Amino acid sequence: MTTLAVFGMSESWAREEAKESTSTHKMEDGKRIERTIAEWEEAVAAEVARIMVSKKSVRLTAHFLDTKEADGTAGERGHALR
Repeated sequence: MTTLAVFGMSESWAREEAKESTSTHKMEDGKRIERTIAEWEEAVAAEVARIMVSKKSVRLTAHFLDTKEADGTAGERGHALR
């Protein structure tokens, strides 16, 4: 059984990752200050740019199955489908 998946980086994945990891707060003079929406969006954009130039790679697709699995003659772990 063989499988194939595509790995790499897409801007949409990087944007979602940046949105999840970018804090709505920042530290100024030792104080925690809430970012404005514009400041948060700017921080997200900077994080997207950082992710895109990094060598980070993620699985972008589901696994592609070999022809036996794709035509329904073999199931998960090679078991025949009935």
